[in-house]
Amino acid sequence: MKHVPVLVEATMASPLVVTVPVPLEGILYDERFRRTSRMGDPLEYVAYRDGYPVASAGAMVCDGIAGPGFAEVRLSKSIKRSDRAEEILLHGADANSKISEMSPYRPQIDRRTAIEGVSTVAFLAMADVDALNSALARTPSIGGLRMRSYGEVAEWSVRETECENERDFGWYGGGMLLRRLPRRLAEERFGQVPEGAYVDFCRPEPPFTDEDGRDEVAAPLLNSMIMTRHKAMDVGFL
Repeated sequence: MKHVPVLVEATMASPLVVTVPVPLEGILYDERFRRTSRMGDPLEYVAYRDGYPVASAGAMVCDGIAGPGFAEVRLSKSIKRSDRAEEILLHGADANSKISEMSPYRPQIDRRTAIEGVSTVAFLAMADVDALNSALARTPSIGGLRMRSYGEVAEWSVRETECENERDFGWYGGGMLLRRLPRRLAEERFGQVPEGAYVDFCRPEPPFTDEDGRDEVAAPLLNSMIMTRHKAMDVGFL
């Protein structure tokens, strides 16, 4: 496969529900797992450098000067009941008893935050254009609550773009850290953990939830990846 500098754009059709920046390699990993159910397949669409994918997290681009909006999404989890639980509730000694707040049979309310006003989510990567287009064509949505119609992608676009610094492309832009990397690599480039990033102990690449391979990682903050169109152009997106 021929890996070239590419700009990936997801034109959004609905608000995003995310708590951290959306990584491109995470989207590709999820797509591959849904299609094959195999955890160990390599992400051959994207080039690797120093053992890590050359791909950024998504810049969430807002049009206009108002910036993003935030809305609370309330989720109600269903009541869990068994036949024995029904018997206890209906025929218990105290006919007027209520389900306690700690009971697993009580419905629970969860809350998420949806980011409104994001027109485009843009990524930078060293990747194979045709293979990446094929993979993303099977990815209709990104972020959380996809089954509730959040994070719908109206259109994907993958195109070659200019690259002045191939070594750091997809990792850094305009003085910003664009993806999670081992802290030692981030400090090698910046001399310190860059502004707009934080330090965590986690995996720097998929599968993100696995315990094996955890490292001290520098990662971009969510608010650093929410930006105006003008800023996105300055950083190298769009």
